[in-house]
Amino acid sequence: IYVHSKSIVDEYLTEKINDIYYLKTGDLGFIYNYELFFVGRCKDMIKINGKNYYPHDFEWVVEKNVLIKGGTTAVFEDDNKIILLTEPRNQSGTSDFYIKLAKQILTDIVEIFGFRINIYFLKSKSIIKTTSGKISRSKCKKKYKTMKCIATYIL
Repeated sequence: IYVHSKSIVDEYLTEKINDIYYLKTGDLGFIYNYELFFVGRCKDMIKINGKNYYPHDFEWVVEKNVLIKGGTTAVFEDDNKIILLTEPRNQSGTSDFYIKLAKQILTDIVEIFGFRINIYFLKSKSIIKTTSGKISRSKCKKKYKTMKCIATYIL
């Protein structure tokens, strides 16, 4: 999404399109019936084999599972691998429980997207959120290797 307005300071208008300077917001969106729809952040886009994926599409699939807490899933790319962080409702499950849950999630992901991901099950309240309560994928990505996991399913 690019914005041009007289109320934007000129030094922020850095993207030139057809001789007009715009502010690049870093957001993805589209216009339909003269309305702008926000889709996500450019930096969160996941690219696999030349195709773009939105992390919230993966997160939606995972959070449909009743064993996962809503609003506690983050998906991002790191070192050409898709990483999934999520908080299960049952924090005291056995290793068999987490293996079964990981297989359910992988089945759903493979069925819809056609590839596998690495899954990290985290303790409650481990997912990093913004002050407004949204998942902070960039902070999760920076810290996921040091987060306390209940179980992992790495391919």
